[in-house]
Amino acid sequence: MRIRVDVLEWREVEDEVVALDLRNNTYLAVNRTGAAIWPALVSGADREELVRRLTQTFDVSEEHAATDLDAFLAELAAQDLLEPA
Repeated sequence: MRIRVDVLEWREVEDEVVALDLRNNTYLAVNRTGAAIWPALVSGADREELVRRLTQTFDVSEEHAATDLDAFLAELAAQDLLEPA
């Protein structure tokens, strides 16, 4: 999966990502956890790679990382911000 760069402008600001959905001028703020995997999402990382990045960056179990990742990806998908890699 990959972030739809054709509809988003984004910048890293300190430990977060701020993105603008160009289709409807809606801002999206991504916290430190999401910002840690954002570059991988831009380049088209698979779910396993994203979970691995979360467990390596934060002191969380694989199960916890996977649960949080799935919720984050579902939110992005609901806003039509993901595409197949």
